[in-house]
Order: sequence, then C-alpha cells, then structure tokens
Amino acid sequence: MKITRLRNKLLLSAVAISLLVATASMLVVSWVINRQYLGQSQALLGKATNIINDHLHDRQQDILAASRQLATQKNLGSTIWYLSQYAQASIDRDTLLLTYRHLAEDTQKIGQAAKVSRILIYDAAGGLVSFALFDGGITRVGFVGHHPAPVFQLAALREGEELNRKNLRKADSVAGIGFAFGARLPQQEGVHYTIIDGVMAIKSHVPIIGNAFDPNTGNPVIKQLGLVVMVQPLDGNFVEHLSQINDTKINILPQANMAAPSPASAQFDETTLDGADYYRSMIPLYNGEQMIGCIDALHSKEIVRNNIREMMQILGQIAAVSLLLIFVLAWYFATSISRPLTVLSRIFRGVAGGQQNGTLSAELGLLEKEKLRHDELGDLAQSFIAMDRAINQKIGQINEINASLEQKIEERTAALAASEKDTRTLIENSPDTVARYDRDCRRIYVNPAFAALAEGGAEALLGKTPMEFPGGDNMEIYEAEIGKVFATGENAQFELKWQGKDNKEICSHIRLTAERDLTGAVVTVLGVGRDITELNEYRTEQNRKGMAQTRFLAAAGHDLRQPIHAQGLFLDVLSHTELNKRQRKLLDHISAACDATAEMINTLLDFSRIETGAIEPRVQSFRLQPLLNKIEREFEQQADAKHLAYRSRETDLVVRSDPMLVELILRNLVSNAIRYTAKGGLLVAARKRGDTALLEVWDTGIGISPKHLHVVFLEFHQLDNPERDRRKGLGLGLSIADGLARMLGHSLSLVSAPQRGSVFRLRLPIAVEAPVEVLRLAQHKTQTLQARVLVIEDDEAVRVGMLHLLRDWGCACEGAESIEQALAAVGAFKPDAVISDYRLREQRTGLEAIAALRELLGANLPALLITGDTAPDRLREAQSSGIPLLHKPISPDQLYRELVKVLKTPPDQN
Repeated sequence: MKITRLRNKLLLSAVAISLLVATASMLVVSWVINRQYLGQSQALLGKATNIINDHLHDRQQDILAASRQLATQKNLGSTIWYLSQYAQASIDRDTLLLTYRHLAEDTQKIGQAAKVSRILIYDAAGGLVSFALFDGGITRVGFVGHHPAPVFQLAALREGEELNRKNLRKADSVAGIGFAFGARLPQQEGVHYTIIDGVMAIKSHVPIIGNAFDPNTGNPVIKQLGLVVMVQPLDGNFVEHLSQINDTKINILPQANMAAPSPASAQFDETTLDGADYYRSMIPLYNGEQMIGCIDALHSKEIVRNNIREMMQILGQIAAVSLLLIFVLAWYFATSISRPLTVLSRIFRGVAGGQQNGTLSAELGLLEKEKLRHDELGDLAQSFIAMDRAINQKIGQINEINASLEQKIEERTAALAASEKDTRTLIENSPDTVARYDRDCRRIYVNPAFAALAEGGAEALLGKTPMEFPGGDNMEIYEAEIGKVFATGENAQFELKWQGKDNKEICSHIRLTAERDLTGAVVTVLGVGRDITELNEYRTEQNRKGMAQTRFLAAAGHDLRQPIHAQGLFLDVLSHTELNKRQRKLLDHISAACDATAEMINTLLDFSRIETGAIEPRVQSFRLQPLLNKIEREFEQQADAKHLAYRSRETDLVVRSDPMLVELILRNLVSNAIRYTAKGGLLVAARKRGDTALLEVWDTGIGISPKHLHVVFLEFHQLDNPERDRRKGLGLGLSIADGLARMLGHSLSLVSAPQRGSVFRLRLPIAVEAPVEVLRLAQHKTQTLQARVLVIEDDEAVRVGMLHLLRDWGCACEGAESIEQALAAVGAFKPDAVISDYRLREQRTGLEAIAALRELLGANLPALLITGDTAPDRLREAQSSGIPLLHKPISPDQLYRELVKVLKTPPDQN
C-alpha cells in the first residue's frame, strides 16, 4: 500500500511539473518568438535603411560628379564669360547663336548621361545662360538670349532629335525656371535635398572656375565665372527601384505631409498607413540644417502576426504530444522506482542509526540477491552495490595519493633548501651590491659586496635607511623609488651616485624588485646595484670626442668656404668677360670643380645643421607631384649623362610635412641612386598605404648586402668608395636624409639585394585638409641694380671678388675689413644696404657691425649676413638675429635675389 501511494505521488508530481513547465515554456517561447520577429523586422528595416542611404549617397556622388564634369569641361568658363560680356553687344549674332547652341548641346548630353531632370547654367552675375529639362521622351533644351532683352530660346526635342536653328522657339517663360539664380552664387560646390513641384529631389551646385580678363589691368585672372545646377527627383521610379531591391515598402514624405514629429535621425517605430499597420524606419532628408522631408521604409505587421500565430500553433501541437509522452514515461518510471526503495530505505536507516558493519553486510547480502532479478529492482541493487565498491576503491586510492604527496613534499622541501643555499652562495659571492628593504626602507639584509663598499661594513648598513647611511641628496631619490615599488608593485631601475668608503663617489645602476608573499602582497624590496663608474667615464670621454669632432668640422668648413666662396665670385665675374674658346672650356672645367667642392661643403653644412638642431620644420599640407617634377628636372641630365632611364610616376597624393625638408631628403636619395647605378635606371613613385603615403626611390644599382644595411645611414660611410674618391661625395647624403626623417617623425627604410638594386621608402602622413598652394613668381636677373652697397669682409680675396661682382650689377660699392673701417667709410658713403661676413677679426661678428651701422644710419638699414661657419652656437646666434643669413659658398644668382629682397625696391629694368 505504501509503495502504491509513493508511486501515485511520483506520478502526480511528474504530471503537475510537466504542465507547469509546458505552460511557462509556451509563455516564454511566445515572448521570445515575438521579440525575434520584432528583431527580424527591425533588422530588415535597418538593412533597407542602409541600402537606401547607400543609394542616396551614390546618387549624390553621381550628380555631383556629373556637375563637376560639366563645370570643369574645357573652355566652359571662357564660353560663359564670353557670352556674359558680349551677349548684348552689337557683334556677329550668328557667332553668338552658334556658341549658345553648342553650350546647350553640351548641357543636354551631360544631362542625358547623368539621368537628371534638369540642368541649369548661370553666369557670374547669376543670370541664366543655358538649361535642359528632361521629362520622359521629351527634352526641353535651350538658352537665354540677351539682345535686346532677356528671352528664352527653347526647343522641345524627342529622343534621337538634335538641337538646331530650326527647332528653336522664343518664349517669355519656361515652367520651373527663371532668368536669374535669385540669390548670390555659392562659391563652394555642394549637394542637398530640396522640394521641387511637391516632389523631393537631390540638387547639386558646382562653381565654374576659369580665366577672365581684369578690365582694370588687362591681365588674365582666375575667378568664378558661373555655376552649374543639376536636379534629380526622388520620384515614383526611385521608389519603385528601391522597393525592388528591398523586401520593404518605400514612402517619401515632404515636410509638409509629415504627421509625426521630425526625427533627428533614422529611427524604428510603428505607424498606420491606409488602414494597415506597419513597422517603419524613418530616414530624415536635410537642406543644410533644415529638415525638409523623410523616406519611410515600411514592413507589414500583419505578416509578422501571421508568422507568430503559425509558429505558436506548431509549438502547441508539439507540447500536447510531449505531455502525453511524459505521462506514459512517468507512469512507467514511478512503478519501477517504488519497488526497490524498501530495501534501500532500510540500508539508509541502518547507516543513519549507526548499525555495525555486520548488520549492513547482511542488508547488502539481501541486495546481492535482489540484483539477480531481471527488473528495475535488480538494476538499482546492482548499481548501489557497484557504487559501494567504487567508493571503497576511491578511499583506497586517496590513501595512496596522500602517502605519495607526503613523500613529494619532503623531496620538494629538500630541493628548496638546496636551491636556497645555492642562491645565497651566489648572492654572497656576487660582485653586485644586494640589499633587502622593509616597508620603512630599512635594510634587513646586505651581501658582502655591499658591506665592502661602505664605511663600517654590514653593521653600519643593517637596520638603517639609505638617508641615514650612507646619506646624501641622492639617497632621498633612492628611498622614493623604494616607496613607489611598495605602493605600485612594479619593478624599477635607475642610475644613482653615492659616497662609498673613503668618500669615493660610486655610480651604480640600481634594479629594485618587489618580493611578495603567498597572497601577492609586497612584503620586501630587493635592491641590486652594479658599479658603472668606469662606464660613465667612458661615456663622458666619448661625448667629449664627439664635441671636439663637431668643432673641428665647423672650423674646417668655415676655412674651406672662404676661398671657395671667393673663387665662385671671381669665376662669375670672369664668365662675363671676353674669352676665347679654349679659355671658355677651361673656365667651364674650373667652374665644375668649384661646384663639386661647394656641393661637398653644403653637404657638411646640412649635416652640421641637423646635428645641432638648427633646422626648424615648417609642417604644412602639400602635393607630391610638383616635388617629383622638380626633382626630375634637376636630375634627368645627370641620369642621361650616365645613360640611365629616369622615370617618375604621376600621383595626386597630398601629404603633411615640411616640403623643403622632404625635398632635401628626396634629393639625397635620388642623387645616391644615380651615383651608385651604372646601368638600367631609377624610378621615383608615391603610393598610398592606409593613412600614409610611401615615397619610394627604386634603382638597378650595385645593391647592398644584408650585413651592411645597418651602416649605410652612418655619416662618412661609403660601401663602394674605398679609395675615397670625392667625386662620389662625402658619404653624408643618406645620413642627412635619415636625420631629417627622424627629426620630422617619418620612417625611412631600405630594402636591397646585391647586384639587383635598392629601394628607399619614406613614409609620410596623408593630409586631411587641402594643400597650401604657393604662387611662385619668376625672378629675372636684371642688367643694372642701382644701389650703394657696403661690403664688410676680413678676407681680402672674398672682399675683392664681391666688389667686382656688385659693380658688374651696376652697384656703387665700398669695402671694409673691420667694424672700425666700416664706420669710417659711411662718413662719405651712405649705403643703401650692408653685406657683412659673420665672423670678423678679433672675435668680432657681423651682428656687431650691423648694429653699430644701424645705430649711426637708422634701425631700418637693410643688411645681409654671410657665413662659412658651421659651429652650432654661432649658427643659432646668427639665425636668431632675424637678419637674412646666407651660407658660403654662395652662387651669384642667390646673392642677387637676396639683395633685391632686402632693398625692398625693384631693380632698374634696363
């Protein structure tokens, strides 16, 4: 009877739980399905919104590209300017009419290709010049004549029909357009949404830029000559096309027809349209900041409801079948479980009552008999007996594991003791100083090496803080670093000077390591110091040698520049004298040798300026193509002379850097490529890589082996010039390029293979703003420069050469070799400008000379500084004065240009 009641309770419990689980599952599944279909609808509308936005963007770009194509069409600006200037003039009307017709034909062709509804072209005054209106198979195209009064010239053309003089008709008005723009012409191109005849449309406008003549000066000028306007409606065809590519319904609403509040952006909500419920996603359309309408993507809610109902019906049927199956299974299992429970309950009560093993063994013996039955009781009894045996077996295994663990613990303890002994031995015999600090920064351990360096040994160190012993200002830094390690748990390393035994100054490299307990908390800090006193002395000596080398180069550069500069001046004067053919040829050879020497000196100056940091980058956005053109013009003759093919690839990339310094880098790379390429050629190209541009120089030269790649950027290092042939340069070109790249924050890399060539890559950031367009004015050297010039130069050869050159230019000149002579000369000679060497005799400078002359003649006295000095401090002092600084050797053309600039008056154009 008890077994039957137990069985019935199990059966009723299983059925009740199944009903509750089924009901709850149906509710949860219903909610999940509803949310799922809602999410699917939202995803569908989101996808449709993205497609619509992409389609709108593509249309905007297409109409803007078509407007640009028409606005930038060759001679369009000149044609509009011509028509606006002569439309009302009494000139050949047939020529004007033909010009109007050609303009109208071009307008019609662009409009048909762009598939827009209208194109309007205005002149600079906002007057309509030409138009084309497209309406199905009829195209209304024409222009506005202005003789004697504005009037429309209109032709209605069918497909395939061309505009000619016969089908043109005069009209006082044309629906949808007027004679004038109605507002000031936009000066920037743009595209926006608008409403035309109650229909949403995309409207673009692009300025027409071209050449016109300034009536005041008669010179050509570049300005805005008109405007191109294109309109493309978002009409039924647009809606039908979008509906076909999306499984949604599309609805376009102008602002006046919108019942809901204007959305700030695309959003998902519900709406009712023509009595039907829809989910919708609203896409706002703006004209500037004003919203003028929206596009709705709609998905029917009835479809969603039907899908949910069908899914719930299927789930209900599955639930009913499942409940029936559960009831049958519950009846079977309840009956099977109830029969063996009597024996098992007695065993459990016996265990709970503390019966002896003998009694339990008897119960288990009965269970052994039950397991022979071929029913559920036999299976349950067999499982219980197997469980009992498995538990006893596991207990035995646990005992064995415990014994094994105890043995391993003993072995590990012995190994740790041995390891600790070895570690202590290493620390005790280490030449590095080792100390352990507690949270109060007191030493709790020091090794013998540390004790040997301190006055008083280990006893003086233990229990003391670094400030207490050995003391000193730097020990405050040491304690602060220990405190940081305790606070953050992060290791630290630094260099520190401190006073050791016999007041000997010791420089140590300190490493602080956090020591933690089992919980991870920092309990002590271990400090290890290595004596680097000798290393610091070596560094100091190397720095001293480097500074001495820099001073030597600066002095040598100055002394070399003086005669080379004078030589260049005399050669220029000599070139303007009458020479026979043999003398002229000798002069050319001498000039070439002088130029080569000057190039090496200028290279030394560039290297010195980079080393001293005297170059200040002026970062701006600029186009790479003009730079590539300039370098090609400069080096193509050198390449031709070696029978090398020089190629540069066209690019429209705009980068952000210092254009002058990038030009210097590229010039050194191209010069290096030509110098080390005997056959083949070189390629200069720029390519886009992500948000950067790679400026590359390829050559088919001798190449570089992998083991030498790391030294090619070192100064004065040349791999293929063991004889030090100065015709191959000084070995500074790549060093200068690398230094400039690092100063600008750019990456300069090299890939090379022996006998195959090399490629240098300069990585530049791509500019996001428009480039700075520099208008370059051509400067022409004149025959006569009427000015009085005072030359201050202590080198007689340079002074005489400068005076000869200035007099050839028509200048009245006086020379002085010191500040005192210059002050004495201005008593009878009032100069218009002063040209002074920077370094004068008796440690005086050109800055002092110019200051003394300005105090006597006025603070506005124009002046130029010339120097052959490359010393860092002198270069910085000269550049900070604000006076233009020229570096010897100076070409006569450069001197002429700078002199004209400081005089601030144009030379006599004789």
